[in-house]
Amino acid sequence: MVELFNRKAMAPSSRINNLHPSQHQHAAQFERQGDWLSMLRSRKQDMVAKGIKGWDLMEAMTTLTLNYKDSISQHRCQKCWLDPIKCICSRLSKLLVDNTATLDDKFSVKLLVLMHSKEYLDAGNSAKLLRMVLPNYLVEYYIFGKIGDVHRLAQEMSVDLTNTMILWPDKNALSVSQFLEQQSTICGDDMIRPSGEENNQKPLIRTVVLDGTYTQARNMHNSLRKRLLDQPLPVAVQLRPTVSSVFHRAQKNYGQAHQQQSTEVSELAQRVSTAEACGLLLTELGAPPKIQETITQAVTINNEALGHACGKNCSEKESDVGQCLLNKNLEVG
Repeated sequence: MVELFNRKAMAPSSRINNLHPSQHQHAAQFERQGDWLSMLRSRKQDMVAKGIKGWDLMEAMTTLTLNYKDSISQHRCQKCWLDPIKCICSRLSKLLVDNTATLDDKFSVKLLVLMHSKEYLDAGNSAKLLRMVLPNYLVEYYIFGKIGDVHRLAQEMSVDLTNTMILWPDKNALSVSQFLEQQSTICGDDMIRPSGEENNQKPLIRTVVLDGTYTQARNMHNSLRKRLLDQPLPVAVQLRPTVSSVFHRAQKNYGQAHQQQSTEVSELAQRVSTAEACGLLLTELGAPPKIQETITQAVTINNEALGHACGKNCSEKESDVGQCLLNKNLEVG
């Protein structure tokens, strides 16, 4: 087992002591970053020397980096990942209460969110909002690259592959209605439910959701196929949003797509945030439309906290040393 990073903060060296007080914080931050990257290179060299490679090496390096990112993010709210002065938890708590009351406790859906490591603790991430506005039984998180998480996800998927889907725009992907029709055809009314599920309930529909940029999601999808060679991936299901995303990243990258006519741009226009995609999915699976509306509201609230509603730039991510470390994770050595 790889020895993980000791989260005790590294002390800056004496060479920053002569700086102006206003410069000390940033200087110390970059000092710790440099020390950490040096240590990370050393750890990688040690692991390679011991024969650790491939997936095991990637997971070890990513887990080390996630631990470090945790250690330098203690000042943030641990739920919404924003600075305390911008915390949105109280604003979202009412949405959670309303959604819990709206959803039937027999609503048999479970979202298995596989979050890319670069999205973890990113204040601009949308998937974090799902746990804040939906009942706990609906959402479970896994971090791509964290030791053990892909294995846990694979175990959850294998419980009942027939009633499991993965949201991914594969060329052979089904629509939600086609998935439900296929599920009904395969299972029928007298289907045997997995152990632990009551016979008077609908089968639990598990949905794997890849959380990250399109490129990150594609890489995670490809990695899952290669990693789980002895286990088929769930059937791919594709959503087709009819309205543009309110998510700040989508607005920035695809905001003009609906005004264009080409096929390529139309595909871009259908890209929405992870949270919005989950809201649309839940609605198509039978949840009241209010659920999708509150998720969209949560995305808007997060945008406002980041300053995007006013056309400002968000500095939460760009100034995050941990994000820089994740970017350099596999480049060291």
